[in-house]
Amino acid sequence: MNCLVELAAYRARYLYPKGVEPVDAYLLFREFYRQLGTPLRAVVEFKVRKMGKRPSDFLERPWLFLRYMEEALGSHNAELLASLFADFARKHGVPPNVATEALRSEEGWKKLAQLLRNNGAG
Repeated sequence: MNCLVELAAYRARYLYPKGVEPVDAYLLFREFYRQLGTPLRAVVEFKVRKMGKRPSDFLERPWLFLRYMEEALGSHNAELLASLFADFARKHGVPPNVATEALRSEEGWKKLAQLLRNNGAG
């Protein structure tokens, strides 16, 4: 077992008994994106590059993610990805409306980051 995995398991089990481990908003988004799976990420990245943009744009500024997905994959698929992110973020104590708003605007993203910081402080 990887040392980082062991450390994460230890932290989740003993340091955060509620099951809500504090996490940075950017790390949360990157972990969500990583868990989409290689085939879906390949399609997303291909379509984004075909639009003349870079995947790193939305990895550095996650509030652009839905806008890019709507343009690349259509609004229904973008909403599906927003719903998947909301479900993923819920495991970290984030209400679904805050999670989806975070992908829609920079102000929403700041709200998510603040909420995660507050969860970590408490």
